[in-house]
Amino acid sequence: MAYLVIARKWRPQTFDEVVGQPHVVKILRNAIEANRIAHAYLFSGARGVGKTSVARILAKTVNCKERTKSNPCNKCTSCTSITNGSSVDVLEIDAASNRGIDEIRELRESVRYLPAVSNYKVYIIDEVHMLTGPAFNALLKTLEEPPGHVIFVLATTSPHKIPITILSRCQRFDFRRIPLAEITAHLKKIVEAENLSISEGVLSVIAREADGSMRDAQSLLEQVLTFIAGGGSDKDVLELLGIVDQGLVQEAADAVIDQDVLRTIRIVDAVYNRGYNAERFCQELAIYFRNLLLLKISKDDGKQLIDLPESVLGDLGKRVDKITAENLHFYCHFLMKGINDLKYSSLPKLSLEMLLVQLCKIPTLHSIPSIISKIKELETRLISHTKGVSSSRAEEPSMKALQDSPVISEQLQEPLQEVPAVSDIQDKELPKTWEGFLSFLRRKKKRFLADILYSGRLLLFSDSEIRLELNSGLNLIDDNTKKTINSLAKEFFGKDVQIVLSGNKSENGANLVAAKREKKKLYNEAKSSGPVSLVLDILGGTIIDVKKDEQEEEGLSLEENGLE
Repeated sequence: MAYLVIARKWRPQTFDEVVGQPHVVKILRNAIEANRIAHAYLFSGARGVGKTSVARILAKTVNCKERTKSNPCNKCTSCTSITNGSSVDVLEIDAASNRGIDEIRELRESVRYLPAVSNYKVYIIDEVHMLTGPAFNALLKTLEEPPGHVIFVLATTSPHKIPITILSRCQRFDFRRIPLAEITAHLKKIVEAENLSISEGVLSVIAREADGSMRDAQSLLEQVLTFIAGGGSDKDVLELLGIVDQGLVQEAADAVIDQDVLRTIRIVDAVYNRGYNAERFCQELAIYFRNLLLLKISKDDGKQLIDLPESVLGDLGKRVDKITAENLHFYCHFLMKGINDLKYSSLPKLSLEMLLVQLCKIPTLHSIPSIISKIKELETRLISHTKGVSSSRAEEPSMKALQDSPVISEQLQEPLQEVPAVSDIQDKELPKTWEGFLSFLRRKKKRFLADILYSGRLLLFSDSEIRLELNSGLNLIDDNTKKTINSLAKEFFGKDVQIVLSGNKSENGANLVAAKREKKKLYNEAKSSGPVSLVLDILGGTIIDVKKDEQEEEGLSLEENGLE
């Protein structure tokens, strides 16, 4: 007897042997037992999920003379002839090669004749979506009102390509992709029946590569069984099938999470040397991060959505706490864009390296709720910090205690000098000096001019002329600005005073160094400040720039001039 490949040898022959389609099997069984058999069925679904096999089982069951409830006996003449494909009453038509109107006309002619030996004539039209438009139109009338002895079973992987007029005349059954666990269990059953030994890990990988198709899984298993007949390890089997090593994918994910650029480059080199496709490796890495994201969002519900063995789920659970959900979402989004770019890249290795290096450079991202909670924590700690400062101030000696002191009471008995009001100081008693003029500019809201003039060095101050050497900012003062300065000087001094400005290039370097030192001093003061250190500690930020408080600086200038 000729050798039968596993996909044909282990093809289901009864409804009980159908794997992964319980909803379809239940409806068909109930219809057969209740004798409510429709005249047209449409089986749609992915490749290799059992559409044609179920159509054959249906044909055998309705024509079996000795069936038990809803299962064929597979022993009678009708069952055996349908199984080996020699039945004259069950016709399988490949619509991909018989797609024209002439073939459908022949089918319409044959429909009129009664079955030769069976109860029903069953027409199984595979890949029915390949029929032409005129062929579909020719099939319409027959499909709507066929003779009572005819059953049509249409099978397709693309139901959206079938005219709605055909769909409305059929009972539609959508076949699902077979779950990974069920494919693995069925493959294990086949291996045990064949008296062979393959690790469950390899069977799981084969099932995952089949992508829900039992026929694809059986074809891969056939290839593996032929290979290991002469001996071979699991690693050899994975290399035979060209499947990306999941250990390498995990290592790449760990390198990205740890932001280890050098290790990432080495992994890409290993991917290239092993002959893996860069686009396929990116797909596997994106799937890995997707699984981590599902576990991060919800460990219980996430496990139900991840079609992987428990051992692999355990390894994912160990890594899920090392990364935020926001980072995982960004990784998946970035990798999906990278997969599309790799399709058109002439340098796939370099593109993959740069893609993973960019992933390593992504900082730790946080969700909006976590940031809000940190801000609330910061507010709480700042309030407690402020209360601590207030309580320390409250412990200082009060004014009443100072007055009761014998030393202070003697000083308080001396007559106090009258202190002028602040408004009088601002309007009348600014000294007619250069510092007074700078304070006058600030009062006039010319703070920018005051800051530039304040940075200069006074060379001459007389009743009619003031000479000033500027270290910086001279290029910002045009003729109109000079006129403004002179008019303000006339208003302040009560007479015409010519202000002459000049630059000093020789001191720019020294002034720059002094400015840098001052900036560094301000940075250190800000970093050691209580509120700022709390912000850095809770929110994990960095100080970008430090500037003096203009109001504080103005107060210091007035104090130096004896005005406060």
